[in-house]
Amino acid sequence: MKNTVHQSKAWAYITSFIMSFNGGYINSICMLSILGIPVGYVTGNLTLSAEALHQSDFFKFLYLMSLVLCFLIGSITSGLLIKNQNFKMDHRYTLSIIFQFLALGLAMILLKDANPNGSYFLALTMGMQNAMTTHYGSALIRTTHMTGTMTDLGVLISRWIKKEDIEYWKLFLYLSLISGFLSGAIAGAVFYGLFKALALSVSFVFYGLMIAWPIFKKSEDLT
Repeated sequence: MKNTVHQSKAWAYITSFIMSFNGGYINSICMLSILGIPVGYVTGNLTLSAEALHQSDFFKFLYLMSLVLCFLIGSITSGLLIKNQNFKMDHRYTLSIIFQFLALGLAMILLKDANPNGSYFLALTMGMQNAMTTHYGSALIRTTHMTGTMTDLGVLISRWIKKEDIEYWKLFLYLSLISGFLSGAIAGAVFYGLFKALALSVSFVFYGLMIAWPIFKKSEDLT
C-alpha cells in the first residue's frame, strides 16, 4: 500500500467517512423528497426500470434509465478528469469537485421548485463522486452505495474467522465508509424534515469546503 498511496491511513479514514456521509445524505434526501428514489443506487434503479417496463409505464422506464445514464456520464467525466484511480489530491480532484458543486447547485434550485429534473443533476453528481474515490491502495472504495463495501467487509471478517492474516487498515476503512453512509442517511432524513429541498445546502457547503481546502493548504504551506 505504501508504494501506491501518498496519504496516511488516518487521512483515508476521515476522507472516506466524510464522502460516504455525503453520499448517504444525498440518497436519503432523494428517497424522502418528491423523487422517491436513491439517485446513487444504480442497481435499484435498474430493477425499478424493469418493473416499470413490465407495467407498461414507459415514461417511468425512460426516467429511471436516464438517471442511470446520468450516473454513467458523471463517472466518465470524473474518469477523464482524474489521472489515476488511487487517492492523490491534486488540481484534477478539485476540478471534479467544482463540477459536482455546480451540478448540486442546479439540482437544489430545481428541487426547491418541485422540479424532478433536478434528479438528473444529482445522479450526475453521485456518478462523479463515486468515480473520484475508486481506490486506496488495494482497497476498493465506493461512497454512494454500500453493497460492495459490505461484501468486502464480510469477506474480510470471514478470513479473520478462519484465522488468516488480514489487513486491519482495510477493516477500519470499510467501517468508516459504512458508518459515514449511515450517519449521512440519518442526517439527511432529519434535515429534509426540517428544510425540505434546501437541506441539500449542507452538501453544497461540503463541496465548497473541499474546493477551498487545497487553496487554504497551499497558502498555509507558503507561510
